[in-house]
Amino acid sequence: VNNKTTSYTKTGLKNGKTYWFTVKAEIIKDATCSEAGKKQYKCIYCKHIKTADIPKLEHKYETIVVKPTYLEQGYTNHICSVCGYSYNSNYTSKLSLGNVSGLKAASVTSNSVKLTWNKVTNADGYIVYRYDSAKKKWVRVAKGKYNGTYTVSKLSAAKEYKYTVKAYKTVSGKEITSPSYSTLTITTALTKVTNIKSTSTTKSVNLTWSKVAGAKGYYVYKHNGKTWVKIATVSANKYNVSKLSAGTSYKFTVKAYGTVNKKTITSDSYSTYQTSTIPANVSFKLTAGDRKATVKWSKVTGASGYKIYYKTSSKGKWVGLKTVNNKTTSYTKTGLKNGKTYWFTVKA
Repeated sequence: VNNKTTSYTKTGLKNGKTYWFTVKAEIIKDATCSEAGKKQYKCIYCKHIKTADIPKLEHKYETIVVKPTYLEQGYTNHICSVCGYSYNSNYTSKLSLGNVSGLKAASVTSNSVKLTWNKVTNADGYIVYRYDSAKKKWVRVAKGKYNGTYTVSKLSAAKEYKYTVKAYKTVSGKEITSPSYSTLTITTALTKVTNIKSTSTTKSVNLTWSKVAGAKGYYVYKHNGKTWVKIATVSANKYNVSKLSAGTSYKFTVKAYGTVNKKTITSDSYSTYQTSTIPANVSFKLTAGDRKATVKWSKVTGASGYKIYYKTSSKGKWVGLKTVNNKTTSYTKTGLKNGKTYWFTVKA
């Protein structure tokens, strides 16, 4: 019967026979895993009611391991199949991207730097930062799916820059980046020396070139046939190379150098400038004949050929007669007037 019923009549009994009756306890509050239950007993004779506690039930936990993500910690969830109570334990850290390692400058020019680094597992891409000393903070230079390399361009020559790179991954629209980073400091090179020119003598070459902004001086190099050899360090944009051989071809180049934060820097590239010394004076003999004159000369080292000139008066203008190759060592001028004086010369 329900808890509102307080009587019951049993019929069909035999007169003169003894029977025993009782009322069993009625549960008035179910026991749970967190609270004890209650039950009551009611006497059928005096209607006295007695209550008693029902012991709490024991939890029966089922466990679910929740793996960590880039946004949330991992944990083990314990939930009771009896009452539904649950709690978490064994927390594990959120997933994180590895830090970018091996950051270095593969090449540095006067207006660019090529950065390289080791790839990071599971990264969607990378973010390149440059430190802004005026704002005193890191600013983004670029973001993308770079294959462990990125070239920063449009830089100023002879200037110090500081860079770093972080890996990133996009999860549920949120950008996750490497937790920490290392920095790389580079100094751009001076601009290339240009407009190299020269004037030559038989034993020297006088080099000049355009000045380079920010340069403290210049290194002058001469090629010895195998490698470049530095022959001078000068502060002015000129240098006279002496003690050379006449009629000989030479290769030169010039690099600018300067100092940024006590670090010596040079031009990022150079051009080879080729020139030659003037050939030595030609030693020759002149033989006059009937209406003609023959010039014979000795070969000059390094000469590619020879030019023969003549004039008809001591103060007259030299007139070119012939240009010959370096295997020819004589020339005869015909059609001259007997008894008239002529002047001849030969240049290598």
